[in-house]
Amino acid sequence: MTNVIVANVSEGDDKPYSSSDGYYLRAGAMCQKMNRNEIREYLEDGGKIQFDRMINKKAKYPEDFDENAYKKFLKLSNTSEIIAREELLINLNCLEKVDNKYMFTNAGVIFFAKNPTNFLIQNYITCIAFKGTNRVYILDTLDCNKDIITNIEDALAFAKKHINLTYLINAEVMREQGNATRKEVLEIPEDVLKEAIINRYMPSPIF
Repeated sequence: MTNVIVANVSEGDDKPYSSSDGYYLRAGAMCQKMNRNEIREYLEDGGKIQFDRMINKKAKYPEDFDENAYKKFLKLSNTSEIIAREELLINLNCLEKVDNKYMFTNAGVIFFAKNPTNFLIQNYITCIAFKGTNRVYILDTLDCNKDIITNIEDALAFAKKHINLTYLINAEVMREQGNATRKEVLEIPEDVLKEAIINRYMPSPIF
């Protein structure tokens, strides 16, 4: 008489799992070792890679690369081009090298692609100024659909245009500036406006 032991192993929730020899994908009764690109694609499909680090297969590099947006970023971040552009973009998680070909990540599209809404339709800001608080009468609108830095700058300028501004000339201003030059004071501090815009702006994946 032969004894048979049956072991039922439940499917794990934290896939993929690896052995000392790498990662394998179960297909029916067979197990196939996964290469780097297959592992990345599997993780992306499973939502295990952050959205901004996912490869964007629609955008093409360097065809869709915006040189002006890149130069603006270098200037604002005080970054010098002491290394090759592609190497810097990879360090910023804006490019990935796959099969000897450079590919945009979603972060790369948001920062450095021409017409980024062609590749991420949620990459935009719509600004609306209403009359009063009932949101019925629209005074002004602005659609921002360029790179992330330009969008934030344009949205900030729009907000500053439509909030109250006062001018101060007092002893405090005299001490700060050494003369009677007026000091502009926004109803809402600029840093607060900028943080609010950035927090609301950051695109998220559409499912």
